[in-house]
Amino acid sequence: MELWKKIRIPLDKAKQILLPGAGEEAGEHEVEEGGEGEAKSIIRRIPWKKVVAIAIILLGLAGATVAAATILSNILTVGTVSLQPGTKVTASLVAGLPTSMKIYENQTFKFKLTNNDGVAHTVNIWGNVSLTSGTGIDFQDFELACNGTLAESAGDYDAYVVIKVPRSDTINPGKTVLYICWIKFTDENLADKQVKVQVAAEEAS
Repeated sequence: MELWKKIRIPLDKAKQILLPGAGEEAGEHEVEEGGEGEAKSIIRRIPWKKVVAIAIILLGLAGATVAAATILSNILTVGTVSLQPGTKVTASLVAGLPTSMKIYENQTFKFKLTNNDGVAHTVNIWGNVSLTSGTGIDFQDFELACNGTLAESAGDYDAYVVIKVPRSDTINPGKTVLYICWIKFTDENLADKQVKVQVAAEEAS
C-alpha cells in the first residue's frame, strides 16, 4: 500500500475528532462539582482525543519523511580523483636494446601497442633516433625496420633523426599488436657516442 494511503486512515479519523461540535466525542467534559480535587479536575478537562489525533498526524508526517531515504550504513568515500588526459594507444617495451653495441651489428628490440579506446585505430610507427650529446647523426647512418617494413626519414637534423615506419596497422578496441624491430648503425663516426632510440604509435593519415 502506498504511503499516503497508510496515513489517510488515521488522518481522516483525526479530522473527525477535531471537527467543531464533536461534543462528548471530542473528550470535552464539564467539571463535576464535588470532585476529587483541583488536579483531577484539570486532567478531566484535557481533550485527550484531540491530543491523540494531533499525535497521529505528527507520526504520519514523520513516517513520510523517513520513507524518502533509509541509509543502512555509514557513507564511505572511496577516493577523490583528478582526471588527466588519457592515452588511446599504449606502447610498452617487451625487449629493449643492449647498453652497448658495435657498428655494423644488428640488434633486435620488441614492443607492443595496445588500443585502449572504444574504436579501432590505424597507426604508423613513429621514431626518434638521437645523440644524447653533440651533433653528427644522419638518416644514412643507420637502418631500422619493424615487422619487415623499413623506416623512412621524416626529418633529418644535426642531433637527431625523425623516422616513420609506414605500416598502417589497424588495431581494434582492446587488442594488442606486437612489433619486432631491428636497428643497425653503419657510420664509424658514431663510435664512442651514445645514441637513444625511441618509438611510438602515430595515427595514420
